[in-house]
Amino acid sequence: MKLNFIKKKIKNYKDLTLSYKRQDGFTLIELMVSISVFMMIMLAAMSSLFISLDVSKKARALRYSMDNVNFAMDSISRTIRMGTGYTCASSIDIINDPLPSDCLSDSNISIIPQDKESNLDRIAYKLETVDGKGSVERCEYRASSGLFPCVGITSPNVDIKELKFVVSGSSKISGGDFNQAKVLIYMKGVVELKNGENVSFALQTLASQRNLD
Repeated sequence: MKLNFIKKKIKNYKDLTLSYKRQDGFTLIELMVSISVFMMIMLAAMSSLFISLDVSKKARALRYSMDNVNFAMDSISRTIRMGTGYTCASSIDIINDPLPSDCLSDSNISIIPQDKESNLDRIAYKLETVDGKGSVERCEYRASSGLFPCVGITSPNVDIKELKFVVSGSSKISGGDFNQAKVLIYMKGVVELKNGENVSFALQTLASQRNLD
């Protein structure tokens, strides 16, 4: 009887020991592996987030710069469409020249503006290069007040490499030119991003004079 009691106690002790073993937690190695896997996943997720933010920042900066370039191109096109008396040459001195003339490819153009007070009034666009970096400038001349300072219309981080104007049909019908005056504008350059990357662009548009010769 006593022996059976002892056996029963031993069995209960074994069952209790097994029960405690079944309630054990993770081992140190298991914890280290789990934490390592978690950290790797978080590192990959954070890297993807930072890359996405960087790409978004670059895209936004590029968009702002290209919006500026498109605005400059639209400004030139609008002035040409609404103006008359197109003259282009390699020198901005033609801003005072009232005689229209055709050209095959020059970096400056002069227009008699729509809001002219005199036929001598002029608005000109030119390529200005300083320290090897190009920009588009707008110059205005009024016969009543003289030449206003030229103003850059492109962003500082935009480097204009080429600005070309091709003028045709600038003469009047009375001069034997029966073609409507029009100007082909070509602009080529580079957008300089803050991280040192450069994005090239090239734009071209054709603007025709709205008023009939």
